Amino acid sequence: MKLLLGGRIDRVDMYRAEDGETVYVRVVDYKSSKHDFTVRSVTEDMNIQLLLYLFTLCSPENRALFAAENGTLPTRVLPASAVYMSPDESDRGGQLLPCRTGIVLEDPEILVAANSDDTQTFLPSVRRGKDGGFTGKGLCTPAYMAELETILHDAIRNTAAAMYSGCANRTPSDDACKFCRMKASCGVSIQ
Repeated sequence: MKLLLGGRIDRVDMYRAEDGETVYVRVVDYKSSKHDFTVRSVTEDMNIQLLLYLFTLCSPENRALFAAENGTLPTRVLPASAVYMSPDESDRGGQLLPCRTGIVLEDPEILVAANSDDTQTFLPSVRRGKDGGFTGKGLCTPAYMAELETILHDAIRNTAAAMYSGCANRTPSDDACKFCRMKASCGVSIQ
């Protein structure tokens, strides 16, 4: 079977590493209400958009998107970060502040490049510890980043295989059911 997916990426940032051969990619998806990144939602075949964008951009056939000004292609295009940015809905004197959740590669060069200063403002779920190092649930090792790509591809294959076989079960969730106009008559929805 062949599966075609499409979409529009809200924001893509790239960082050309000091080695000059490697480009790292960050994908940002803007949300109008609070949105948390969880690996669990990816493993449940839901909420795959952000990682799908990131890993698609980093696939070898898309290296030309990240060519240097002189046309030289990078040797490697690697995923650096996937971030949902939404308004922080907590009460801060009527001021809305951005909330960032997601993952970022646990690499000092990337962590410094991903932020414009030392405030960690642009790092998802990451902060500086007392020892000066970075900590937080948003840190992601290169091995775990590769594992996430495998999880994503498995989720897409499983969902596509189910759809091709005629199975189109409802997948209730707090997020999906909240907006559904049919939830009042649905025996599966989360009320």
